[in-house]
Amino acid sequence: RVAVSSDRSEIGSRATPDYLERTRDISKQPTGVATLEAGGVLHELRVIPNRPQCFACHGNTQQVNGYLELDIDTAPSIRFLTTALWQSVLLGLAVAVIMAIAIARLMERLVHRPVIELKQKMELARGGDFEHSVDVPRDDEIGSLAASYNILVSELKRAEQELRESHMRDLQRAEQLATLDHVMLAGLTH
Repeated sequence: RVAVSSDRSEIGSRATPDYLERTRDISKQPTGVATLEAGGVLHELRVIPNRPQCFACHGNTQQVNGYLELDIDTAPSIRFLTTALWQSVLLGLAVAVIMAIAIARLMERLVHRPVIELKQKMELARGGDFEHSVDVPRDDEIGSLAASYNILVSELKRAEQELRESHMRDLQRAEQLATLDHVMLAGLTH
């Protein structure tokens, strides 16, 4: 006899022959059977054994006091898990995009800008303007490259200054020789 059911019309009714046949098979198993039926319904049938604690009410002649049958619709849980999965995927994707943008901005600031500045200063130095140096606030490869560039520019600037001084001395000597040449030529012609 059905004692408790979510379908009130079943309470007090007798179990059908196919139900009784199924429960006889299950009563041979100590824990019962759980199956996932088509449509996402988890069906569980458990045996309620007659234990010594139950003898006062049910007597000790029966092995089984009854059966507990549960039907649980898994569709809401599956919908919840599917929604949670998609939310997690979308959140992960959003975090990945934000991280990619942040890394790109960081790389642009830490690598791209200093390299562009160094390239512009090299173009000026290539044109003969050795007055521009690069700031070297960092202690990494780009900072080392900028420091090497500054050393190169200072050496080129010093070499250009020495070349100018040497050229000026040569011009002065040439003027002195030209003046001496004029004086000697004037003396000879006189």
